[in-house]
Amino acid sequence: MFDDLPLVLAQAVWRRAIAASLLMGLVAVLSYSVDQAGWVAGVQWGPGAWLALLGAAALARARWRGGWAFAYIVLMLLAGAAELVGHVLPVLGAAGQTPGEWVWDLHLRSVALGQRLQGWGIAIVHGQPVRDTGLFVGLLALLVWGAVAWLAWWALRRRQALAASLPAAIILAANTHLSGQAWQLVLLFFIHALALAIYTTYASQNADWDRRRVDYPGDLGLDWGTAAI
Repeated sequence: MFDDLPLVLAQAVWRRAIAASLLMGLVAVLSYSVDQAGWVAGVQWGPGAWLALLGAAALARARWRGGWAFAYIVLMLLAGAAELVGHVLPVLGAAGQTPGEWVWDLHLRSVALGQRLQGWGIAIVHGQPVRDTGLFVGLLALLVWGAVAWLAWWALRRRQALAASLPAAIILAANTHLSGQAWQLVLLFFIHALALAIYTTYASQNADWDRRRVDYPGDLGLDWGTAAI
């Protein structure tokens, strides 16, 4: 039993490395496409997408129930969108700024963001166009980051790659079409999604065999991958 421990650990590390690389590839394609579209000058949605991937992956590996994890992810997405739109958090350690001044600056920025939200609501209720680009930035951030969090959760916790990739694929397809980007980005995304589907199916089967203590060859992954391709 203990003689096989290094091999088991190596296989576990290898499987997680494959899952991480495929998820990172999907997020890289999506975030690159959205950032390169240039919908709003000076706004980058990519960094938030990587944080959403990291946070959702950590929750997927944790023992939280789905409802609690969903609520936590929603709160984090709303906080991230608020920061992207309103830059609510002042820079820590600014020259000559006392802790009290930092708190007051945080209060002023929060109030300013609240006034913008109120203005958006009034305009929408009265059927008027919202000329503040912050609404578009916030909604797109929630869509992109939410799709990334969904991707990590369903791929790592549910092990259903196609369901995991669907929201991100829809956003990518719409973004590339509306911004006139190359179709090769969508093709690259689908290649990663199919590879992730192959991996999650194999990982689910291995997990079932391990749970039932069914013996299987260690090089089965190579044969499985070749057949899937």
